[in-house]
Amino acid sequence: MHKRKFIFSVAVLSLIVAVLTFLWIIAFWYGLSPAQESLFMYTFRQRFAVILVSAFFSLCAIALILGVILHYYLIPLKRLVEETTLIAMVNPSHRIRVDGARDILQLAKAVNEGADRFQRLQNTVKEKIKDSTRRETEERNILATVISRLTEGVLLCNNDGAILLYNGRARQLLSPNSGSGGDACATVGLGRSLTDIVEKRMLLNVIEVLDRRRELGDLNPTHLFVTAVSENRMVRLRMTLMMNNDDTRRGFLVTCYDMMGEHSPVLPDIGTPQTVLDGAGISRFPGLAEPFVAVDEEAPLTRPHAVRSSRPEFYDFDLFEQTAKSPLGERWLLSELSYTVFDTETTGLDPVAGDEIISIGAVRIVNGRILSVETFDHLVDPQWYMRPEVIRIHGITPEMLEGQPTIDKVLPLFQSFVGDTVLVGHNCAFDMRFLQLKEEKTGIRFTNPVLDTLLLSQVVHPHQETHTFEAIAERMGVDVVGRHTALGDAIIAGRIFCGLIPLLKKQGIGTLGEALIASRQTYFAKLRY
Repeated sequence: MHKRKFIFSVAVLSLIVAVLTFLWIIAFWYGLSPAQESLFMYTFRQRFAVILVSAFFSLCAIALILGVILHYYLIPLKRLVEETTLIAMVNPSHRIRVDGARDILQLAKAVNEGADRFQRLQNTVKEKIKDSTRRETEERNILATVISRLTEGVLLCNNDGAILLYNGRARQLLSPNSGSGGDACATVGLGRSLTDIVEKRMLLNVIEVLDRRRELGDLNPTHLFVTAVSENRMVRLRMTLMMNNDDTRRGFLVTCYDMMGEHSPVLPDIGTPQTVLDGAGISRFPGLAEPFVAVDEEAPLTRPHAVRSSRPEFYDFDLFEQTAKSPLGERWLLSELSYTVFDTETTGLDPVAGDEIISIGAVRIVNGRILSVETFDHLVDPQWYMRPEVIRIHGITPEMLEGQPTIDKVLPLFQSFVGDTVLVGHNCAFDMRFLQLKEEKTGIRFTNPVLDTLLLSQVVHPHQETHTFEAIAERMGVDVVGRHTALGDAIIAGRIFCGLIPLLKKQGIGTLGEALIASRQTYFAKLRY
């Protein structure tokens, strides 16, 4: 890249010198008498070779001087600016390593010394903040632990229906594939909408009932209803209104109960349940003699269930203040969108020649946080030859893929996991090409906006020599763990992406649309697979 810039600079400078020389010759020519013109032309013909050689060496001298200035001053200075910003905003442990003139090296040394003092001061401040917030953190963790161990499923949503807290039981109950890898494609997750679980018209009807009861003086309005989460399973939900101190609605608390609980009403076999609303807004289920009406009595306790103990990471109360956003709106700020960072492992590097996907891994980013408990990780039977050199890279053998689902079974699950989030990956033109070639076979088409950490790295650090995955991770202070596994690479790319967002904002790139435009203008965006 720098070589292209250097050649372009020399060409432009040479053109400028040639134009100025030509203009000077024209001005000089018009000031000569006829005799002087003849003498000038005779001298020019006689000395043409000397003039040509002189022009060539002059051009070489210009190129040499420009190269020295570019290599020892301009490029190191621009790298110095990029890496100083990186230290200040993203990675305090990064230190500048540049080659250049003595003044540039001395400046880099001074910046590194300042960075050492800055990091020590920052560590001291972090320890003080950690000490002062330790009690609040402990109280939050106690609350989260209690919620995670409840036998009932618990969801907390804001006014727009975005989930900002849930426990493992809710994820288990509301997963359409519970018991068969449901966690991999669960519809419950931070930032996801409650309408992914409950039919939208039913949800709006319940909210209207709750608001009306509140207006009539009910201080704790609650409504009970039933929803289908799969073709053969229904779950009972209890929704309670949550209010602010100024008596305005803040959100909803949703409690989930298994319909097979010992105190739950027994429903007849109704085939494929489809929740519909009649004109009166009553929930009906095809096959029932009478409409199943949501009742007002307190929900009885269900049978105890075996609850898997896990670290309670399923909450983000900052989502209370966020409103629903669609990634199709490119004006939304990057810091406010939800993302699915993904990666694939394949049988080879040529999708057109028949190479296939053998693993898909993904992780979600909501509100600037990587949600380590909300991941997608699936092996895929490629039904295709595995190249030995590729096996040595990712370590996935044909024996490991025996009995795994084929791509037409995995892609619908992956699309469900992605939802309407923005897709993120590293050099994901490669991965997207594999997905595009499967559109006709699977009927699955990903129309989500796509951001690439490779392109965004070139946007924020155009003067760095390399943009490999490892080099970017090192610059951003991201530990490379689980490399060459789909989920491991997705998590690394997610951490890189979280660090790139403030650097993009520093350059005036704050929205999804601006990031997409900036990405398309980079050199790597021209690569095709």
